[in-house]
Amino acid sequence: MKKLLIIFTKFLISKDGCVLKRFEPTATAADMEPDIQAAL
Repeated sequence: MKKLLIIFTKFLISKDGCVLKRFEPTATAADMEPDIQAAL
């Protein structure tokens, strides 16, 4: 029996609900921080 691999892609969403950026499942918070800061 194969294991089920669940992959959670991360998205940075603007205040109005638009996708600003897509991050791979392996992205860490540190990888995303510059984009999050820019979006604030």
